[in-house]
Amino acid sequence: MQGGTHAPCPQGFYPGFEAIDWRFTGVPASTFMNKTGSFHRGEWYTGPLNGTHGIDNTVGATRDAFDPDSAPIIERLVYFHRTPEEWIMRFVLDNEGPVVVRKVVLAAYVEEFRAESICGGKATFFSMTATYCSKKVVAAYSLFEDFRRGVMKRLADELGALSFDGTCPTKE
Repeated sequence: MQGGTHAPCPQGFYPGFEAIDWRFTGVPASTFMNKTGSFHRGEWYTGPLNGTHGIDNTVGATRDAFDPDSAPIIERLVYFHRTPEEWIMRFVLDNEGPVVVRKVVLAAYVEEFRAESICGGKATFFSMTATYCSKKVVAAYSLFEDFRRGVMKRLADELGALSFDGTCPTKE
């Protein structure tokens, strides 16, 4: 993740990494980008936001997320790129000190989302990547993996997108 690495983990925390991707058909990439491509309108991912600061989709903007099972979470945008064919957004945990997210202690994280038009504009590639510092990296991996799978299933269902594996669907 270019420009998105964080400093070495603090003492007592260990580095971890999680990446997952999907391919969807039935909905163009622009539909995914319009739903997910705003840092300040991130409720599709974060749940309710307590507030936003700065200019949306501009490096340095922040959002205050809240999860009823977690501490308040402040995230800061560190990279944003969008064209009609591609969208990339990268943000970092911006809290002072560690946070507990669903019983997992995180000292730092960097998340990157990417949506890209594929298959001649008839499908969408969507990926999410995270690097993090946690006291329990296996639990952190499961936190990101399980949460993201649920989020993307709800998003695909809402948009009417169908998941597919492998190469571009054909009518053969």
